[in-house]
Amino acid sequence: MSNIEQLERLQSLREGGALTDAEFEIEKQKLISGENQGGSGRWRLFVAAAGVGAVVIGGAIVAMGHGSPSAISSSAPTASSSAVAGDSGETGLAEAVKAGEAGGDSAAVALQFAVSPEAIGTNPAYLEQRLGVPKVKTKHQLIFEVSGCRVDYGVEGNAVSSIDADVTASCQPTVQGVKITPSTTYGQIHRKQPSGTYIASCLSGCGNAADPTVDLSYPGSRSNQFLGIHYSAGYDQVSSALERWDKAVRAERGLGEFDTPDDYEAFSCVAGPPDDVSAQLEKVRVRHIQLREEVDIASC
Repeated sequence: MSNIEQLERLQSLREGGALTDAEFEIEKQKLISGENQGGSGRWRLFVAAAGVGAVVIGGAIVAMGHGSPSAISSSAPTASSSAVAGDSGETGLAEAVKAGEAGGDSAAVALQFAVSPEAIGTNPAYLEQRLGVPKVKTKHQLIFEVSGCRVDYGVEGNAVSSIDADVTASCQPTVQGVKITPSTTYGQIHRKQPSGTYIASCLSGCGNAADPTVDLSYPGSRSNQFLGIHYSAGYDQVSSALERWDKAVRAERGLGEFDTPDDYEAFSCVAGPPDDVSAQLEKVRVRHIQLREEVDIASC
């Protein structure tokens, strides 16, 4: 392949989101200086992948044909990938992937990216390159099935602003360095990340729109680029804690159990429960996670 052809490949990979601008400049300079003539390392992996209409992104092999991108299994070489061999004589794309810097299980890598802060702020088209064809695609929402997880992305403008996923037996993402399983409790997360705050959506006068919840929240701030991380549980797990919390707030305000508050704001989006309620919440199991852009406040 001539230098001009390789440069064209580089440009195509950058436009497709496989290379960042910084990576493009580095590889371009290597190409100009002749360092890439051997076809080895990260550059060779991109060139080999591009040769069969695919590109390796974050450990996943993604098709780059004229239609929508789709995931391609890397468990065994296909006829096309076996036929791709660089100047160094390697046997194909599957072997190149194993030897490349990404490595590992592509499904696990895809899930790690899908629920990571890295996905916040990305272009929706880039998500499709990384994760394949979405199950749902609208102007404000994208939903993907990733390694047994249904991951829901909120979109504002042309950037991802939030990520939601339910925790199930088949969906156990890693967040803040902790693998979240159906058995993971608020307490386990809180002990590893003690800066979290328990926030009740509503204690009294909640209406019928939705059941109130108590989240273990890590609100967005300047220190974390305004990224909030919130763990939620079902009402059935937190109803008793909500009742005890409501009684504590009423006692602070001199209200009886059945008195109507003059100001319901004191009972909505409440942070910092009494110690006995906190102890009860420590045992609650996580059922949902959300990452979202937000301002520097503990928000519901």
